Amino acid sequence: MNVTPMPIHQNGTSFVPGTHRVNALLSFVNWTCTPVGLPENWPSELKNALSLILNTHQPMALWWGGELIHFYNDAYRDLLPEAQRDTAFGLPVRTVYPEAWNLVQPQIDFVMSGQGSTWHENQKFTTLEGDSTTVERWWTYGYSPIYVGASVGGILVVCTETTKEQLARMESDKLTHSLAQEVARRTLVETQLRAERVRLDAVLDTLPTGLAIVGYPEGTILYQNPKASELLGMDQLPKDAVQDIEKNYTAIHPDGRPYEADEYPSVMAFQIGRQIGPVDMLYQRGDERIILTVRSSPVYDPQGRLDQVVTIFDEVTQTREVEKDKLLYRAIASHIPHGAVFLVDSDLRYVLADGPALRNTGLDSTQFEGKHLSQVVPPSDLPTVIADYETMLRGEPVFREHEAGGRHFATYGTYIPCSNGPHLALAVSYDVTDRLQREARLQLVDKIARATNTATTENEVLLHAVQALGTYLDAAFCGFAEVRGTTSTYRGWARDGQKALTGSLRPAWVNSVRDELDQSAEPVFRNEEVPFEFPLKPGLPGRFSQLILPILTEGRVVACLVIGRQDGNSWSADDVSLARQVVDGAWAKADRLRLIEQLRRMDLKKDRFLATLAHEIRNPLGAIVTGTNLLSLLPSTRDEVVQMTVERIKRQLDLLRRLVDDLTDISRIKHGKIHLQTKRFDLREAIELAVDMHRPLLSKRDHSLEMGLGTEPCYVHVDKDRMVQVVGNLLNNAAKYTPQFGAITVELERSRSAIMVHVKDNGIGIEPEAIRSIFEIFVQDDHRAPTMHRDGLGIGLALVKHLVQLQGGEVAVTSAGRGKGSCFTVSLPVAEVQ
Repeated sequence: MNVTPMPIHQNGTSFVPGTHRVNALLSFVNWTCTPVGLPENWPSELKNALSLILNTHQPMALWWGGELIHFYNDAYRDLLPEAQRDTAFGLPVRTVYPEAWNLVQPQIDFVMSGQGSTWHENQKFTTLEGDSTTVERWWTYGYSPIYVGASVGGILVVCTETTKEQLARMESDKLTHSLAQEVARRTLVETQLRAERVRLDAVLDTLPTGLAIVGYPEGTILYQNPKASELLGMDQLPKDAVQDIEKNYTAIHPDGRPYEADEYPSVMAFQIGRQIGPVDMLYQRGDERIILTVRSSPVYDPQGRLDQVVTIFDEVTQTREVEKDKLLYRAIASHIPHGAVFLVDSDLRYVLADGPALRNTGLDSTQFEGKHLSQVVPPSDLPTVIADYETMLRGEPVFREHEAGGRHFATYGTYIPCSNGPHLALAVSYDVTDRLQREARLQLVDKIARATNTATTENEVLLHAVQALGTYLDAAFCGFAEVRGTTSTYRGWARDGQKALTGSLRPAWVNSVRDELDQSAEPVFRNEEVPFEFPLKPGLPGRFSQLILPILTEGRVVACLVIGRQDGNSWSADDVSLARQVVDGAWAKADRLRLIEQLRRMDLKKDRFLATLAHEIRNPLGAIVTGTNLLSLLPSTRDEVVQMTVERIKRQLDLLRRLVDDLTDISRIKHGKIHLQTKRFDLREAIELAVDMHRPLLSKRDHSLEMGLGTEPCYVHVDKDRMVQVVGNLLNNAAKYTPQFGAITVELERSRSAIMVHVKDNGIGIEPEAIRSIFEIFVQDDHRAPTMHRDGLGIGLALVKHLVQLQGGEVAVTSAGRGKGSCFTVSLPVAEVQ
């Protein structure tokens, strides 16, 4: 055999996970010299079948392709002769088993031709082992086709060596044969030894197995004990009665037809002069079919003539059914990840126990199979387990979650009815430990997320996170360590009374941790004293197993999470991953709250600055206005140039005054200090006042103004002066963004519950993206008219929005886009009729 090394995908295990002794054979067979070719070109059916047999403890083989290339698993390898254990792998089956080929070839041809599977029990093979040693071995095996598309690509072989059982049966047969000869001899001298005959009949009648004596060459039943009659479903034959074998023994051939007379083991034993069997035969007994194991041995008279055959019957229906069930469910168990399968009979004995979950807990099948529940199950769990299996045997399903060996399992149980065998309870257990741990971690993360979402301060967020995380990880303390300049602080939680901790960090701890984190931002594991200077509850150990997770901002360590357990408790990768997930989420939330607080403080400073600015400007502004008015009364101001200058100063002062008023109003609104003097009045009055105040501005820019106020009063209950200010600001805005000779319209619209003021223009319009922020303070739409002169601070529309909302109204704007004008709408509730 050529064993030139030829690795399969470098390690030989790309599609065969696990450690198997035959993996070495997969790697060292020169597959290019075999009909199956290189492994990377093997069909998926071959790879899947090969993975299946290599990962089961049942002896299994795989014969592939027309040449039937031989693959097998570790269990099958152990059954091979020592000289063939490594050399048979990858060879054609015919060259491996030349002595057995004549027997198995028809069976193989039957399967390869697609006619179905075969099953063979207790087949004897004679093989050469060593140089010239002939060894007889018995096997129970089955051949199943593996299809590749519509054709059979190979054969799956499941086998069990039964040599020990057969040798034991042969020994039993020898004893049976001796007994049969003794029975025959005593039967011949029955007339002389009546008393002995009576005693012998009594012994035979009480045998636990069926026994019949058939006389030859006539083929008549000379004797049949009660057990044989019971097994065959016959009436007991009278003493000394003679019956024909064909009339009394009607077995069903595997082909479905009745056996011919010369096919019965007793007839065959007479014909060839030696023992036949044991042979499994199917009998119809009433409404049920049973399987009997039949052994027939010839008996010779004192002259050496063969004239009788003794046949022994044993019912093996249940045994065969259980054996098939065990093979099936053992194969199923080996392919249930993290699972185990248990079969329990009506006597509450384990028929089968197998699966990865069983082995993962340090147990194996031999500790269960054949034993009563009370011999395996801990006494504390025994009543519950017995009740579960009794429930299954009654035909009711069972589900239970339980713990075993430190692992958590979910067990599903049901009932398996067997027509010709014992009823069984089937329990399938799944190891759900990892799933429960994942669920618990998800619940923890969700709990922390919900707690931090309701927190309003940075400190609340961090405390919620460390308290939940520390409790889950069974920590003695858990908290955040921060070092800013020369100041170090610890904010966290301790199991001691479930309390919050705040204080300074030990300088030595800070320096050593800082050195480690400066070298690497990976987690740090330590076993030392607490990092903070204040003590924990008396009685706790002086040293703790600590996990230190750095917290980075823009690549720089800004803080770290410190968790401490009692000395000796290590940290798993899952613990580190969970802690990292929690700390990242909590710190990000805390960062957002810190930023919000900073923005709030900045906004407060800005409001105070604006209020102070307006106040400081207002005082000198009054003096300037007064001086300008006096200046306009002097005789020297009658000069045209001087008059134009004075008028220009007045206009600028008026603009400045409006800006100061707007700043003052915004500041008052922001601080809730604005006072409204509401009353019921006709809204048309406020609109007309605002229009009159802004006519000079509209005339200066050659704007046309249309009024659509209607003839009916429109009563509202608001501050009249403020509404004049609102409409005035809207008119000022329309004039600002409407080119010369443009048109502005003011209209009133009435509904049952609201009165709406529309201020429209045919100006430059508003871009859609600018509409969202048009009412924000200090916002001016730079895209509306890049070349247009700017005046104002972007306060007017923000003031409109606040004043309208303070009075229970709403304001909105619409625009079809650039160059298509805009429409501002103020909606106010209708005043109640007085």
